[in-house]
Amino acid sequence: MVFLDVNCSDIAGVIGLIHAVVGLIQFGIPFILIIYGLLDLGKAVMAGKEDEMKGAQKILIKRVMYAIATFVVVTLVVYIFGLIGQGSGSPWHDCWINTNAGNAKELGNSDLGGGSGGSSSSDANEVAVSPTNITLKVGEQASFSYSKCSKSTGNNFSLSYNESVIKVSGKLITGLKPGTTNIEISNPGCTSSSIRVIVKSSDRGAVQ
Repeated sequence: MVFLDVNCSDIAGVIGLIHAVVGLIQFGIPFILIIYGLLDLGKAVMAGKEDEMKGAQKILIKRVMYAIATFVVVTLVVYIFGLIGQGSGSPWHDCWINTNAGNAKELGNSDLGGGSGGSSSSDANEVAVSPTNITLKVGEQASFSYSKCSKSTGNNFSLSYNESVIKVSGKLITGLKPGTTNIEISNPGCTSSSIRVIVKSSDRGAVQ
């Protein structure tokens, strides 16, 4: 999925807006439904008419059910979005979890990393990488991203790493055998950056 490979700094504003809208729907709509139901019930009680009170009670119960359904559905959607890219080293997962309406502007000027315990490089003169640390098992895959620094003089990138430990295809890493290696990423005009990759053993053993 292409959107899983984007940098958090590129989508922080959008994710912050989504969180704000989702929060409004998740809490605002249930609150309004319950308040209106209570107001209707209060009016019926004030009128002192039994038929109106029974009708208002039924309406209140329906609105409470709608409020609960709205809250549960939105919560479920948020949870599902949080699962996207989990454990794959994707920047999307950490960005979705850590970004909210309050810090979206701040994160838009930085870059959250994905992966296991990773962050992103922040020096303006360095190649920007995300995450800086990845841990996976033999046979597992994890995505990473990199981009030019502000002083870049070219579009070509050079990657070097221990090819016996990992395989890199595009921006996807595959663990081949247990071990540790650094992916050194360089770009003309920029200081090179590295991503530390730890590959742990699995029941399947080394990938041929």
